Amino acid sequence: VGVYYMEHIEVDIMNSLSFLAHFDWIHNFGVTNIFTKEVLQNLPSEWLTHLKNLRTDELNELPFIETSSMERYPAWPLSLHNFISRASTLSLDRKQIQDITPTSVDYGMARGMTPKKWHEVSWMASLVNDIVCKTNCNLIVDVGSGLGYLDHVLHQVYGHAVLGLETSEGHVHAAEHRAVSQGLTCSRIQSMKFDITDDVDCFQKFENVITNLKFPLCCGHSIKEGVQTSDRMLTTASHKVCLIGLHCCGDLSSSVLSLFHHVNSIKAVCCVCCCYHKMT
Repeated sequence: VGVYYMEHIEVDIMNSLSFLAHFDWIHNFGVTNIFTKEVLQNLPSEWLTHLKNLRTDELNELPFIETSSMERYPAWPLSLHNFISRASTLSLDRKQIQDITPTSVDYGMARGMTPKKWHEVSWMASLVNDIVCKTNCNLIVDVGSGLGYLDHVLHQVYGHAVLGLETSEGHVHAAEHRAVSQGLTCSRIQSMKFDITDDVDCFQKFENVITNLKFPLCCGHSIKEGVQTSDRMLTTASHKVCLIGLHCCGDLSSSVLSLFHHVNSIKAVCCVCCCYHKMT
């Protein structure tokens, strides 16, 4: 079964690479260069004739249409139908997870957040908590933690021990100041300056940090009535890490995945990537 599964994955990967290579003119550029490099001029004229007549909502729905594009748009050229069909076949399931609901973040916890950040933190916190509980992790390490918005919610609402890693010393101090203003004065919520890179030195430094990290088993936020949390978080001295990152910019995304692959104490990863055009 395992061999069959791996062979199936290899076939999917090769088909995806073949598809991407054939249509590299539609993706092989920085997102911010769509207009400056006149990328849209690469669209086949027979496609453009039909696509430009779509409403914005219809254009946005193309990757998600459940019926055949031939049924909905019979006048379209066969090449466009084939493109949409292959893209849909090779895509992962895009359906929203139904058993995850956003964390309730009140105005006090959301202080300083923009509406967009508030929305992101609410959903991300709920997803991370679900992953932590399912994997029995007892420590969350947030890469690129910024001002600590997500970390503070994860600790305040779910009682998780959280370590925020930041490249900016200023952000570390600001996150610590915000934690105090939120009443989070225990050492189960911490921030530190740490540069994530994709190399052996970083992996070793990360392991050393985790090994030497000292967290109390519990605090006033560790047990919340009616809130699901991981029991092991309160009873084990060894660290089982859930590595997370909200808006891991450019190369940071691949570095996070390498860290997950090389460091044994990391048992789960939850990464929201961004700024793909900055990847080297």
